[in-house]
Amino acid sequence: MVLFTPKLLVAMLVVVFGSYCARVVGSAVYTYCEDAQIPDADLLGRIARYLIVTFVVMIAIGQVEVGGDIVQRTFLILLAGLVLALALAFGLGGKEWAAAMLERWWPRHKRDNDP
Repeated sequence: MVLFTPKLLVAMLVVVFGSYCARVVGSAVYTYCEDAQIPDADLLGRIARYLIVTFVVMIAIGQVEVGGDIVQRTFLILLAGLVLALALAFGLGGKEWAAAMLERWWPRHKRDNDP
């Protein structure tokens, strides 16, 4: 118990500072996208924030050493499955919607004029 407490405190500090940094980066991404007039700036800012929080939680779990490698591997497998499911749903389930979103993000007239 005595050796576990410092690891837990460090993990808590990692989560607190990581959450703060994630919020700062998410706000920076949102502000940049708004200034660059990129549609869905709010969505991109939230994605950046949640990705950073995910990796911060993984670092904290590694610091506490709860469950060893199995917890981290399970978490990464679930994350990979979620990403694969979203990619398939985006690509196969909504071809028209995906094309409309890509056209909204990168209009064809801009793509044709770029060298």
